[in-house]
Amino acid sequence: MFSNTLGFFLSKKNKQSQNLLKEKAIKLKEQFIIPKKDVKELRDLFIQEYDCEPYHYEKDTTFYKILSFNALHCVNNEKLNIPVEKMDFKIYKMIDIEKYKSNDDMPTYVAFEMNTGYIDSNCNRLFLKLMVEKGINQENIDNFDNLFCEYLEYLVEYNEIVN
Repeated sequence: MFSNTLGFFLSKKNKQSQNLLKEKAIKLKEQFIIPKKDVKELRDLFIQEYDCEPYHYEKDTTFYKILSFNALHCVNNEKLNIPVEKMDFKIYKMIDIEKYKSNDDMPTYVAFEMNTGYIDSNCNRLFLKLMVEKGINQENIDNFDNLFCEYLEYLVEYNEIVN
C-alpha cells in the first residue's frame, strides 16, 4: 500500500519529506511494538483473537496470482528474494465480524505468507491493525530503513482510522 511512496520519502533529494517522517516517528515512538513478531507468531495471535476459518483457494486463480505477485514485490522480500514457487500462503476467512467487513464482494480474508512475512487483507482496518501489531526491530528504527518507514506509515494510517 505505502511501499510506492517509500522511495519518495527516502530520497536524498527530499529532505523535507524525510524530516516530516522523522517528526512522525518521534510523536509515535511510544506506540512502536519492539521487537518485530515473526509471521507465524502473528498468525497464531490472529487465530486466537478472531473468529476465522481457513480459506481454500486454487493456485491458478486471479486471487492467488495477485497475492503471490504482491508478496514477491513486498518490502519484506527485497533482501530475501523468495520466489513465488517457494511461497506458503495461510489464508483465513473472517466469520461474522461486522467491524471488519471487506471492501469488496469477497468474504473478508487475511493472508499470511509464511516465508516472506507478507500480510494482506481486503479489510483495510484489519490489515493496518495486523501491520502495527507485527511490530518493528530496533535495528530497522536505528537505520531508518524501508521496513521502518513502511511500519511508520501503517501506524500513522491506523491511528487515523481508530481515533
